Amino acid sequence: MRRWLWLAVAGASLALAASAAGGPRAGDRIVFVTNHLCGGRQVDCGRAEIATVRADGSGSTILTRNTVSEASPAWSPNGAQIAFFRPTRRASAGQVWLMAADGSHQRQLTHLKAVQFYGDLDWAPTGRSLVIKAFASSLGGSTELWLVNASTGKVSPLTRTVLGEGAPSWSPNGRWIAFSSEGRLRANRIWRLSVATKRMVQLTTGPAALYPSWSPDSRRIAFTLGGRLAIMDANGSHRHVLRLFGTRPHWSRDGRWLVYVTNGDLFKARPDGSGRFQLTHHGKLTENDQPDW
Repeated sequence: MRRWLWLAVAGASLALAASAAGGPRAGDRIVFVTNHLCGGRQVDCGRAEIATVRADGSGSTILTRNTVSEASPAWSPNGAQIAFFRPTRRASAGQVWLMAADGSHQRQLTHLKAVQFYGDLDWAPTGRSLVIKAFASSLGGSTELWLVNASTGKVSPLTRTVLGEGAPSWSPNGRWIAFSSEGRLRANRIWRLSVATKRMVQLTTGPAALYPSWSPDSRRIAFTLGGRLAIMDANGSHRHVLRLFGTRPHWSRDGRWLVYVTNGDLFKARPDGSGRFQLTHHGKLTENDQPDW
């Protein structure tokens, strides 16, 4: 009897540990945006939802169902939560929301007023904060990066430049945030920001470079370069353009795969461009985008 009781307690403890470590995600699911289009004209009708799919392309599940379009989903480092953008109303600025990996327990994290947030976010590797892209006011201007406390929702400015920062990606070692500039000054370049010193280094020149994503070891960055996938070292050297057309690449947790978007669907491939595999198969009235692994 005592042995049975000990095994039951041990099993419950292991289950709780697994739940704390991320539960249903376990590195096997990709979160993304699935956008429902209206009519034969394929017009965006403002009904984008957050969804997940397994790494083998099975088990696609929609997590949100609203009359507004959510965007920018990102897994927390432990896989237990998903952060995402939800507008206050259609085509408006919005807030950072959080939900459990299965879509339950959706709650609003931020209560931004002056800061205008329209999407683009990523988690710090500690899970204690997030970085978001937002305007400093309703008057527009350049987008800046802001830090959000993942517990309280309190927001503080991280950058004050004229570049226009977007698509932030926080390195797993916690040292840097990569982003793409989107303002009038040196637009469509990949930059690296030191979290400690706030020093920024430009990593790319030439064709439009967008949507950086750090490898799990923080040694490489995948990104979109002129409509194709590319990889470079963390300092911008050894750039390699893959024979894959697509955008928004994101590394798998083990660094063995990239998930990316082509023609409204998600694909995955090895970092050398081999093993291309289609994960989603959208219909005429659906487009899939913004994957995070």
